[in-house]
Amino acid sequence: MNSNFLERAGLCPFIKEQVENTETQGSLVRISHVHKDVYLGINEIGEEISLKLVGSVLKKYTESKKLPVVGDWVIVDENPMARFSSIKEILIRKNEISRMSHNSISTLVSNVDYGIICASLNQNFNLKRIERYISLLKSSEVRAVLVLTKLDLYEGEEAIENFVEKLISNLNVEEILPISIEKKLNLESIEKLLCGNGTYTLLGSSGVGKSTLTNYLLGEDIQKVQEIREDGKGFHTTVSRSLHTFEGGVIIDTPGMRGMMLCASVEDINESYDDIKNLTMNCRFSNCGHTNEPGCELNKALESGELDWSRYENYLKLLREAAYFERKTSSAAYLAAKKEWKKVSCNARKKIY
Repeated sequence: MNSNFLERAGLCPFIKEQVENTETQGSLVRISHVHKDVYLGINEIGEEISLKLVGSVLKKYTESKKLPVVGDWVIVDENPMARFSSIKEILIRKNEISRMSHNSISTLVSNVDYGIICASLNQNFNLKRIERYISLLKSSEVRAVLVLTKLDLYEGEEAIENFVEKLISNLNVEEILPISIEKKLNLESIEKLLCGNGTYTLLGSSGVGKSTLTNYLLGEDIQKVQEIREDGKGFHTTVSRSLHTFEGGVIIDTPGMRGMMLCASVEDINESYDDIKNLTMNCRFSNCGHTNEPGCELNKALESGELDWSRYENYLKLLREAAYFERKTSSAAYLAAKKEWKKVSCNARKKIY
């Protein structure tokens, strides 16, 4: 296996170990696009090849509901003479980002190091949506970074610094990076982050600049971009998830998602709201519902102004969604997968491969 290009494509020790131990013979390929039952994947020399699941392998993964998604690593019987090469095995994912769709879990992407939440500094800025994305990433053991696009629309350097400082105190993210690609403002901050052969997925609503950021990082216009509507809302430009290699690793662009029900446990939500979690530890009752119970620390914080009412409401809403998710799914299976993701994530935090 020629691992030089594959390492640039996000190959990490967790996947390498599986390749060394598998009995399946073939080439290692990373899934870059999914088109119904046809897949595109990047091989060890950087070529994009067409792939399919066939026969007993197709039956196996269809029955287990574990069909390939963008970001997966697969073992392939590569045949340059055939129209499609056959996928022989899908390697175990170190993590996956999923959402609830029609009462079932839909996996969006897999094997991700950083989730880059993109939000535009225009009238469509939505803090509740950002908090939802943070909870989504935390539940998947993916490190969250917030990128504020269209910095040129925000007047005053001091004003943006105060705004970012306020966000940092409330949002459980590793970094907040305000940038403008059009005006070339603060781009060194995003370049510094995306430099370690990691896998970075872009999340956010339509029109916030995900495709523009993807094109900038790739140095070419891979993704189409469109103008924002007059009401500040975006058009859908990216219509499917896609994986691209660049000097800093791999970027996965995703379509805008306005409606998104979380695949997250109650514990995941609490981890996303550190400030609120710390308050709830001092509630009089351990099973406090944080509404009108006596001795509720959240109610005290609301009255004193320590806790923002909008943030409190969003927290309760996400808790209800998490409780619904736990009722609808196998808690044991989810927690077992989450435990494995956490172990892999902890091992990888010292270095992004």
